[in-house]
Amino acid sequence: DIQPEVGILSTPVIDLTTNLMYVVSEHYQNGITFFRLHALDITTGNEMLGGPVTIEGSVAGTSSDSVNGILSFFPLMHWQRPGLLLLNGKIYIGFGSHHGWLFAYSASTLQQTSVLCLSPNSMSAGLWQGGLGLTADPAGNIYLQTDRGVMDSLTGGPDHGSSLVKISTSNGMQVV
Repeated sequence: DIQPEVGILSTPVIDLTTNLMYVVSEHYQNGITFFRLHALDITTGNEMLGGPVTIEGSVAGTSSDSVNGILSFFPLMHWQRPGLLLLNGKIYIGFGSHHGWLFAYSASTLQQTSVLCLSPNSMSAGLWQGGLGLTADPAGNIYLQTDRGVMDSLTGGPDHGSSLVKISTSNGMQVV
């Protein structure tokens, strides 16, 4: 393991209209893992928009690592490998390993706008993308692939392991 900073492990995204590059970095502080979203000026390298911001979130879930029906993003158990996606003024960030988390942040404020977990009731469905980035269609739907795990969404469950998933971004993020 690399200490105290792992650094940037996924492909950043650049917005040429604002000259900002968005990157996610992994850091260790006092034995705790953090992921942070940065907005960097591509001409100076300076942090912009009050960044970086720490990536965090929680959803309802009954996985073995949930507490009282709430599943929290636990950075130590995740890897940020899929390339970032800039879509309709938001930065989308996917995580591999346990649960398959997808986060959305405003590209103009770095404020979190939405959180989606693709396996809140099981330990699976990480977003790996085969080393590639998240992708979207002209209608604003995101397409991604999840790894091994429980796939009970066809029978009314919330888990999307071993799946190709279409996510609508028209009102937050919903699997469609």
